[in-house]
Amino acid sequence: MHCKECQRRKPIPQKPPGHLMPMPAVEAPFHRVGVDLLGRFPKSLWGNKWIIVCTDYLTRYAITKSLPSADAPEVSKFMVEEIILKHGA
Repeated sequence: MHCKECQRRKPIPQKPPGHLMPMPAVEAPFHRVGVDLLGRFPKSLWGNKWIIVCTDYLTRYAITKSLPSADAPEVSKFMVEEIILKHGA
């Protein structure tokens, strides 16, 4: 057992930070995107509780939409209708 003084002064053990890996350059808009889900928010008048954000890595253009749920069918529908069909695959 450690005394309280040792526990108070001893630093918390932490894993060393990993090495940063460079990402390959993006050559065209929507070549690589990032997707974030924000929520769970209080239900809106339209029954939505989540916000999805898709950001293009090259241009930083963001597309957002509110969703009723964060399950796979809702997310894939957003990706197809708002990203692929409008901006290409």
